Amino acid sequence: MYLQHDFIRQQTVEQRQYQVNIAHSAANASTLVVLPTGMGKTIIALLVIAKELKNGNNVLVLSPTKPLVNQHAQSLSTLLTLPDAVAVFTGEIAPEKRIALWNSKRVIVSTPQVIENDLIA
Repeated sequence: MYLQHDFIRQQTVEQRQYQVNIAHSAANASTLVVLPTGMGKTIIALLVIAKELKNGNNVLVLSPTKPLVNQHAQSLSTLLTLPDAVAVFTGEIAPEKRIALWNSKRVIVSTPQVIENDLIA
């Protein structure tokens, strides 16, 4: 059985009830998800992101390293039905371009450092 959601590509993600339950909790309250590698933290995040997009909200995803930023952005672009809605913010992208992307994309994936630098600039 696959996840069914307007913003998640059909038949791409197998439904695992524990992921759905954790995503539901995370969507309704501040939540720290600690799971071993390969247990689906990215899928849990995907479920929360899809819910927020359906509600008309934009999403900022923070990852500690550039490789993880790129990995998360690639996963989201592949799994979301809005692949052009995802943008990557790294120090390699000029601040002016980040402003334009911020205003045109629904999902931003960035390191905390880039966001902090943009906020204090």
